[in-house]
Amino acid sequence: MKKLNKKHQARINTLFQQAQGYFNSGYLQQARSGCTDILQLNPQHAEALHLLGLICHRAGDTQSAVQFIEQAVAANPKSEAYLGNLGTMYSMLGNIQAAARAYERALAIAPHSAAIHMNLGVVYTREGRYDDAIEAYRKAIALKPGFAEAHNNLGMDLERKALLNEAAAQFQLALKHNPQLQNARQNLLFLLSYYCLSTPEQVLEEHRQWDRIYGAHGRQHQFAHSRHGDPHKRLRIGYVSPDFRRHPVSTFIEPLLAKHHRDQVEIFCYAEVFEPDAVTKHLQSLADHWRSTINTPDEQVAHMIHDDQIDILIDLAGHTAFSRLPIFTYKPAPIQATYLGYCATTGLQAMDYWITDNVLHPDNTHDCASETIYRLPRCWVVYQPPAGAPDIQPRAAHAPLTFGSFNNTRKLGDAVISAWCTILNRVPGSRLLLKSRYLDQPHERQLIAEKFRQHGIAPDRLQLQGASPFPDYLNVYNEIDIALDTFPRSGGTTAADALWMGLPVITLAGQRYVERLAASKLSAINRSEWIANTTEEYIEIAVSLANNPQLRAELRQTQRAAMAASPLCDGEGLATAMEEAYRTMWRDYLEQP
Repeated sequence: MKKLNKKHQARINTLFQQAQGYFNSGYLQQARSGCTDILQLNPQHAEALHLLGLICHRAGDTQSAVQFIEQAVAANPKSEAYLGNLGTMYSMLGNIQAAARAYERALAIAPHSAAIHMNLGVVYTREGRYDDAIEAYRKAIALKPGFAEAHNNLGMDLERKALLNEAAAQFQLALKHNPQLQNARQNLLFLLSYYCLSTPEQVLEEHRQWDRIYGAHGRQHQFAHSRHGDPHKRLRIGYVSPDFRRHPVSTFIEPLLAKHHRDQVEIFCYAEVFEPDAVTKHLQSLADHWRSTINTPDEQVAHMIHDDQIDILIDLAGHTAFSRLPIFTYKPAPIQATYLGYCATTGLQAMDYWITDNVLHPDNTHDCASETIYRLPRCWVVYQPPAGAPDIQPRAAHAPLTFGSFNNTRKLGDAVISAWCTILNRVPGSRLLLKSRYLDQPHERQLIAEKFRQHGIAPDRLQLQGASPFPDYLNVYNEIDIALDTFPRSGGTTAADALWMGLPVITLAGQRYVERLAASKLSAINRSEWIANTTEEYIEIAVSLANNPQLRAELRQTQRAAMAASPLCDGEGLATAMEEAYRTMWRDYLEQP
C-alpha cells in the first residue's frame, strides 16, 4: 500500500478527531460514518478500527466489536489498550479462554498495568483457576495500593478456597479504601454471618453500618402510614426476592404461596429475576399480582409497593446476591419483615421483624438483631418434596458403612474435619462420601483429601464427587447410610433432602440461627435425638447409629412417609401460622400510639 501523502494524512487526522468527539458525545451514527470515511482512505487505520469496535459495543453489537478490535490489533499488535479491550469484549461474549489470551498478550506489553492484572484475575476466576486469579489480584494491588475492587475480588477467591479469615480481611481492606463499595460490604456481611466468624454483637454492628451508609437516602424519603385501619381486613402481603426461579429459596416459598388462604391475604410478588425459568412461571401462577423489578430504581420500586397499598412487606433475600434491601429503607409498607433467605439480621432500622421459630431462636439465643425476632409456633419452613425423587433403595448387605455430606465444602472447617475423622476412626472400615459442585475442581479434591490425610484418613476412605443433575443428585443418597451435618454453619436444603431419602441426619446445634437450621427440621419430624449439643455428643450419636443397622434399615422403609405427615411437609399448617403472625403484627401496629 502506498504511503499516504500529507494531505490525506491531515484529512484522516481531522476525521478521527471528529469521530472521537462524536463518540464521546454519544452520537454513534456520526462517529461510525467518520470511521468509515477514514477506512476508505486507509483500511488498516488501527485507531479507526478500534474506535469502530467501541462504537459497535456501545450500540450492543459486541460480536462485531470483537471483529473490528481484532483488526485493530492486527494493524497495531503492540497496543495494550486494544488487547485489553479485546479481552473485555471476549469476556462479555463468554469466550473466557480468548479473553485470557488477550489479557496475557496485553500484560506482555504492559506488565505494570494494575487494570489488566485485575481483568485477567476475573477471567481466571471464571475459569476456576483460583490460584492464578489470586496471584493476579495480588499483583494488581501491589501495582496500585488501595485498589478496592481488587481487594474485593481477592477476598471472593480466598473464600472459594476456604481461607475465610483471610477473605474477611480483604473485604475489610476494600471497604477501608472505598467505604461505598457495596459489593464488598455485602460480601463481608455474608461471610461473617454465614461462617460465624464474628461475635453476634460485631455481626449486628456491621449490618447496621450497611444501613447507615446505604439506607440514608431511603430514611430521608420514607413514606408516612396511618395507624387507622380494619384489624380484620384482608391483608395485602408483598414478597420481595431475586430467587423466584430455580433456587433453594423457591423450593421453600412455593408451598407457602400455594397454601395461602386467599380470603385472608392477597399476595403480591416483586421479582428481581433476570432470567425467568419454568419455576418463575409456576410461582407467578400462585401470586395474585406479579411485579418485575428488573432495571427499576429502588425509589421507584418503593413507590410501586406503596401504590399497591401493601400492608406487610416481606424480604426473602437479606444481604445475598441481587437482593433489593434498599427498597425497605423507604418504608413503603407500614410493617416490614425479613424471612427465609438470609442467615442473620438485616441491620435495617426500617425492618420490623425477623420471622423464625423457637428452635432457630431459643430463648437464650446469641443472635443480636435490629428487628424484633418473631418466633412461629412451628418449623419456620415447609419442605417441598421434589417431583421425580428416586425411590429409596435398601443398602447392599456387604456394602461398607458410608457417612455422607452434600454440604458446600466451604463449610468444612478444621473442627468439622477433625470430628468426622474421629468418627471414621471409631467405625473401622467406614467411608465418607462428599458431594459438592466445588469438588468438580481437581485442586479442591486435592485440598480436601490432604486435610483428611493430616488426620490419618487415607484417600481410599473418601469418595469425592462433583455436581450432578437432578434426580441423579438425590439418587446418590442411596449410597449413604448416615448424613453428617456441618457446623457451625448448618445445612438447609441438604439436610431436608437427606431426610427425604430415608437417612438419619446428625447435627451439632449452636446458639445462633445459622447453627440450628437442621435442628429445626429434625425437631419438626420428631427426631431431636439426632441433635447434639457438643462435639463429643455429635460423635457418639454417629457411632451409635453406625452400630445400629436395624434402625437404619427401618428408617429407609418408614422415614419418608413419616416426614410427609409431619409439620415439615405441612404447607397448610405453615400458611396458617404465617397468616396468624401477619394478623398479630397488623393488630399490634394498629394498637400502637
